[in-house]
Amino acid sequence: MQMVLFRFLFLSGIKILGHVFYSFDFEWVKKPPKNPFKDIRLNLLLNHTSLFEPIFIVALPFSYLWRSAKYATFPAADITMNKLFAGTVLSALVPNSISISRRRDNSWKVFLDTVTAKALIFIAPEGRMKRPNGLDKNGKTMTVRPGIVDVLDKLEGGSILIMHSAGLHHVLPPGQRSPNLFQKIRFRFEYLRLDEYKKSLGYGTKAFRRNVIMDLERRRDRHTSWQEAASSFEVLNF
Repeated sequence: MQMVLFRFLFLSGIKILGHVFYSFDFEWVKKPPKNPFKDIRLNLLLNHTSLFEPIFIVALPFSYLWRSAKYATFPAADITMNKLFAGTVLSALVPNSISISRRRDNSWKVFLDTVTAKALIFIAPEGRMKRPNGLDKNGKTMTVRPGIVDVLDKLEGGSILIMHSAGLHHVLPPGQRSPNLFQKIRFRFEYLRLDEYKKSLGYGTKAFRRNVIMDLERRRDRHTSWQEAASSFEVLNF
């Protein structure tokens, strides 16, 4: 219980300090249900650009942070977890931060074993960070990796929260050690019923894996652009 309390206070501190040092432009893609955070099982971050993305905690209610402190699990690249500062912070954020090799080896199985009935999963489906040139560090296009389908296979019931980031290169791009303060951070949340989402993409068919990847890339490309008309979204004022 002491570790749960520590994680909750740590997460709450990020939420509070985030409001002190940054301004936020936050919207829902569509109007969510009355208590959207009540039954979320899976949190997806799309347009992964920075290790500073835990700043999105500012939009999560304290009750959700408490649940995260008890049940959250997420896979993190071993190259990140092996860094003293980043690895320590990520380990402090949630009870299960699993170091993975980005290959479909035993490290991925170890993560999938944490996807239990009570687990609250956080994952960046692209599997690597976008650099300021719009590509990954190897110069390849940012695509959604098929590992997200393995996660969906293990989940039933509840809902999905997609966090669409407008990007954080202006705050902390890959390779920079300290963040730029007093910037505006933009993101959108999208709420989906998990079972309905899987069914709509042909769960149980051979096309399901391809459909999930294509759908998430389509949603990312639309909702991480701030060229969309403001009237298309539900705006939440902090």
